[in-house]
Amino acid sequence: MKRIGIISDTHGLLRPEAEDALGGSELIIHAGDVGDAAILDALARIAPVHAVRGNMDRGALARSLPATTVVDLGAGGVWAGEERESGRGREGGRGYGGGGGIEGGGARERSRGGGEGGDEGDDGRERSRGDGGCDDDEASPGTLAYVLHDLSTLDLDPAAAGFRLVVHGHTHRPTVEEKEGVLYLNPGSAGPRRFSLPISLAILSLVEEAHGPEAAAGARGRPATGTPERSAPGTGGRTASDTPRLHVEIVTLDV
Repeated sequence: MKRIGIISDTHGLLRPEAEDALGGSELIIHAGDVGDAAILDALARIAPVHAVRGNMDRGALARSLPATTVVDLGAGGVWAGEERESGRGREGGRGYGGGGGIEGGGARERSRGGGEGGDEGDDGRERSRGDGGCDDDEASPGTLAYVLHDLSTLDLDPAAAGFRLVVHGHTHRPTVEEKEGVLYLNPGSAGPRRFSLPISLAILSLVEEAHGPEAAAGARGRPATGTPERSAPGTGGRTASDTPRLHVEIVTLDV
């Protein structure tokens, strides 16, 4: 079982309770409105981080983050082959800390480890530090997640594009729902409290077992809707039983 921490809308505040809740994660996704680059550095001390920018991110921080990114949840790397140009600027993965992602990248490039410290390829693109990702010669992506800040700006069909998961933020409301075999996850806000909304994040588990993909979610283990046994999105025609089961827990922080 792989444990992935999902956080959003920190707005410059990373609480110790959030760091504790993310402990043990093998990968962390931040869905935007980071607020301070130091937060990504702190998260990277827990696990490799992939992040997108939010509407409140400004200056150098905003310029360093893509509007959207695609993460192979199994390999932990950015699937840079999905990079494309859009009206919101170049979209490509950025990895932080211990592994995953290269900034930008060409149509066939996937994330690769860069050893100790960052390095640059022959074309000058910066690669993230540490181990992570998959080699160009490896076959195909696994369990893909599409990450963006504001779900209302989604301009593709995730199911048709082969995604199992869409991670988003912006509303500060934790939500989990399934549509056409794709799980849509908003972890809520882990930053300053907004109105009476909870302070929350999410833990995603990839469970390797021979069952159809189903999602269980909720602060107290309440089940979310499952999906029937079938050829799952992003699996190249494999049946759902060949792919990891996605289990989501929304963690409400006691602050």
